Amino acid sequence: MENSTKAVAKLVLLKTFYSNYLNRMIDYKMLLRLNFSQRLALLMLLFFNVNTLLAQNCSSLYLINAQDGKVYDISSLNGNLPLPVYTANSGRSNLAVGPNPTNLSQTVFTHSDISPGSIVYKNNNALNTTLPERLGGFTANPATIGANQGYVYGVTSDRKLIKVCPSPTQILGTITGDTTWSNGSVSNDAFFDNVGRMYVVVTNNGNKFLYRIDIGSLKAINFLGLSGSLPNNFQGLAFFNDKIYAIQGYSTTYSSLSYSNARVYEINANTGVGIVKTSYRLNTYIGPYTNLDNLDLASCQFFTPTTAPTCNELFGIVGSTQTVYKINLSNLSATQVADGNQTNQGNLAFGPTPNNLNVNQFVSSTNYIFGNVYSGVTSSSFTNLNNTGNTWGKPVGIGTDPSSGIVYGISEQNLTKWTGTGDGISMGIIQGDSNWNKAKTLNDIAVDNGGNLYSIATVDNDNIYLYRINPSTLLATPVAKLTGTYPDLKTTNGNGLAYLGEYFYYSRINGSNTDIWKLDAFTSVSSYVGSVSGLILGDLASCATVTNVPSGFSFNCGSNTGGIQGSILVANGMTQSADLRIPISSAVNGLASITITGGGFSTPTIPYVAFIEQNATYIDIPIVFDGSNPSGNRTITISSPQATGSCTLSVFVDKDTDKDGVPDSVDLDDDNDGILDTSEGIATNLNSDTDSIPNHLDLDSDGDGCFDALEGSGNILESQLNPDGSINSPVDTNGVPTLVSGGQGIGESQNSSNSEACCKAGSTQPNLIKN
Repeated sequence: MENSTKAVAKLVLLKTFYSNYLNRMIDYKMLLRLNFSQRLALLMLLFFNVNTLLAQNCSSLYLINAQDGKVYDISSLNGNLPLPVYTANSGRSNLAVGPNPTNLSQTVFTHSDISPGSIVYKNNNALNTTLPERLGGFTANPATIGANQGYVYGVTSDRKLIKVCPSPTQILGTITGDTTWSNGSVSNDAFFDNVGRMYVVVTNNGNKFLYRIDIGSLKAINFLGLSGSLPNNFQGLAFFNDKIYAIQGYSTTYSSLSYSNARVYEINANTGVGIVKTSYRLNTYIGPYTNLDNLDLASCQFFTPTTAPTCNELFGIVGSTQTVYKINLSNLSATQVADGNQTNQGNLAFGPTPNNLNVNQFVSSTNYIFGNVYSGVTSSSFTNLNNTGNTWGKPVGIGTDPSSGIVYGISEQNLTKWTGTGDGISMGIIQGDSNWNKAKTLNDIAVDNGGNLYSIATVDNDNIYLYRINPSTLLATPVAKLTGTYPDLKTTNGNGLAYLGEYFYYSRINGSNTDIWKLDAFTSVSSYVGSVSGLILGDLASCATVTNVPSGFSFNCGSNTGGIQGSILVANGMTQSADLRIPISSAVNGLASITITGGGFSTPTIPYVAFIEQNATYIDIPIVFDGSNPSGNRTITISSPQATGSCTLSVFVDKDTDKDGVPDSVDLDDDNDGILDTSEGIATNLNSDTDSIPNHLDLDSDGDGCFDALEGSGNILESQLNPDGSINSPVDTNGVPTLVSGGQGIGESQNSSNSEACCKAGSTQPNLIKN
């Protein structure tokens, strides 16, 4: 016999072998080459849970699937589902991994269900504590020094901070923040930074932000704007290998098979731009996609915020000295963050470098004339701007594309760009409508993650527009006409434009000061912010990506790809929630107001504001169904002021004949008589007694007065029936009573000349179930 150390080592090695071979198609020749002890170890891996050997380390990213409690190490993020490293026997929805608060040298899983009163488990051992409120995610403080090491926390939907572990659980209080925090929807899951602060995602009117929470003061501040591909519902959130990861479940259905899947999103912690990283197919079952499909992510790596300028800040440059300042929008004070000691460097851009999107740089250039480009990578709180040796001709305002690092320049309608190497490149003259062609532009640029450029153009002081510019086609399209309060931009041009949070900020020099306004492009309302005193700022810059701007798209509802996603809706009188997929085309980055009518359907807010990604082919929006009758196809009409065309979708509402919670479309026994619908002739709607009720819905198919459940081959007794003749038993996920273990044969249920089953022991006189 091998000693235990060697056996453990072989188990770890065999885990890799098992993942590579058994999780796909087993290489049986390889199995035959294993010796006896290796085969024995492999069998242990197959049939026993070796959680303590193979799970719980801080170099991994974990995913838990509430359907079966399996925990997977998805660190490779390659879309191939590995073997589970752990199985939560109970408490399968929330997951955290981190130091054990009672023994910091250990790394443990902490998990629970989401409802109030749910027991909290540590490595499948029940703790003497329960959740005080509904909670949809856990995160552990990964620190092993300082306060609260290994403590597990969660944030409720109404912004309460809960200490989950160590026991007892405790509501620490309500987290407060700005208006966006107070009015937005808060993700339940979170991750920690290196000094014990938590980070959650807040969604407000379609815009998404990363907020930082100070556990001691219960204060939340806006840390970073998010854009790009992002989940509608952040079911899990974790920090891993210098990236933020989020997850959302979805289902795909082929015939009667419903596949439960997880889509993983990767978010750049510097720019906030998200992409779809990969997807995993978690399990296959016959039955509806249900609320049991909760998911969570867990990692005990921590985020280390930079001390350098970030994409959640606004900057301005004094051109006469090439001095860059960070502007505090709460009091309009300014702090110097960069310097180049040059003159006439009045243009400023800030954003990621083209060769490393995790690192930012300041870029400055001369105004109106050919001159050198200066740049400085922001690795600390102060940056020196250095001559790149490249020249750039005549831009008057510049801005960085956060998704590529390319810097664009504009002078009236002329567009140029600098790619980070070589000289600036002329791209041509931007064309537009009649207003654009005769307007005076603000001569500065903001950029979204879809590569669209934004600039303000003034026809006269009553006609000021925000334009979206496609740099590939050199076409400018108006997206908002300014209302509210704004300066005279016709006689005295503005000086800077940048986007931050939910607003475009634009400026105009006023003597020795700089006045700043902000524009909510989705509502078109402009308002005065205040004046930066004593500084003449020739340009503004930020690398926050533009999101709060009207989108543009066309409905494409004839593509047959729309409809209800995941959940099956049932006409049972109960309110239900689902996602509605709306096919679209020609989508441009931004927000859209969606209104739906008809069929007993509505959205949680009216209208519902959704973020639409550049080139998206569909929108998924949450809807509410009132559960009204009848079942069958219903028509939903969808409209949006940001869309062209119209849209109607046909949505199927199922029924649940036997009221067992499994809709008829996926129920293998629609009437709960224990006889499978296929055996009762569902394919042809067989109706043995010609009473207009097909056998698979008829509890007495042959009309002899004796229930089918009794006449089947399963030896069911009358005492095991409900009064209507259905079997009084729980059902499995396929809607088949567990009493018949997958179904009974038809027996004499379709033979009207034989009703002897109602005369056997335990039965009374035949029960006529139809008048």
